Amino acid sequence: MGNCKRIFNDLGFNVTSSSYPMLHEDFSSVIDLSYKAVSGMGALDPTKAKSKFLNIKNDLLYVKNKYQKSSNGEGCTCIRKVDDRLDFEQMDGSDKKIFLWGRSPATLYSIKIYFELIFRIF
Repeated sequence: MGNCKRIFNDLGFNVTSSSYPMLHEDFSSVIDLSYKAVSGMGALDPTKAKSKFLNIKNDLLYVKNKYQKSSNGEGCTCIRKVDDRLDFEQMDGSDKKIFLWGRSPATLYSIKIYFELIFRIF
């Protein structure tokens, strides 16, 4: 973890995101993630890194479960409780935002990067 702390807290650390306009409007252009741009979040230490990782992991599982319950985007049906009855609604499964349900769009970005890494390996 000392290596990560040194890299992420370095003034010379300069990284940008990839652009994924079809994923979410927040990612329609490249985002500056350099140390200078994110330094307002405070220095990264092992405890903070672990906490952020666990939050992302929790959000990933939540979004994944919502996606799987929707038949993986095929013929999506959303079930919502309205008063004392269940209401069914057809959704556009290609619109990935619908699976967030209040979670950060960064969750979609994390999923996208995860699958790019997995399929690059195999």
